[in-house]
Amino acid sequence: MSIHQLTTAATTVPALAFTDQGALIAALDAQTDTAFADPQTRALAAIRRLREPADHQPQLLATHARVADITVLLESMVIAAQAAEHSELADRLGDAADMADDLLMLLARAAHGTLPAADGGDGEELEDDEDWADDEPIAA
Repeated sequence: MSIHQLTTAATTVPALAFTDQGALIAALDAQTDTAFADPQTRALAAIRRLREPADHQPQLLATHARVADITVLLESMVIAAQAAEHSELADRLGDAADMADDLLMLLARAAHGTLPAADGGDGEELEDDEDWADDEPIAA
């Protein structure tokens, strides 16, 4: 999903913000239920047929692109919340943006694991250190 799709997807959400915690929780639960509904099981079945590391690369790259779009959107929301002086919201959005950024780096790392050299070919492996991305620049 591109940034344009993400920003225009907001039109599918009710125009008014929820004021009731129960209604917000129900909306969040419905989104989660939809994500794990039957159509998704077909996608999972297709993923289970992947046998070789390289077979995973196209889906990893597509997922990385979607997470990159989400990361940019979250970081933009942080800036907007800060500009509006909503510090608590900005902090919570910042936590989400940090998590999305971490996911982005983990997906990049997984994509590197699909390369033949990652199977022990040239002896150079990615570090297990959680700050590995700071040491080894990888396109994110």
